[in-house]
Amino acid sequence: MLGWLLRVLLVLVIARAIWKFLVGLVQGATGMAGPAGRSPSGPRAGGGQTVPLVKDPICGTYVVKERALTAAADGTTHFFCSDAAATSGPPRARAGAVPSRHRPPTLHTRTSA
Repeated sequence: MLGWLLRVLLVLVIARAIWKFLVGLVQGATGMAGPAGRSPSGPRAGGGQTVPLVKDPICGTYVVKERALTAAADGTTHFFCSDAAATSGPPRARAGAVPSRHRPPTLHTRTSA
């Protein structure tokens, strides 16, 4: 009896996984937004606008452009995820470049006592 119950449960789990896969496949192919407003086109800001991301040339991570550290060298602006990446980059990216912060002020929220 327990064996049959486990088999039925396994079939249900597999059927749900297949269903979710197919729905995601169709949404990705048609460009439709999924649940909770998620879209395959990338991260969204609160107003439904795409958030611009830049790639750190040192570690390869993507950073929100407004929060990235920047360094200008040879007329090119380089974006970094951290001070360590900005100072340990290749000589071309570091030559005479001083990282500067372009971050919005930190928002502090009140906590009730």
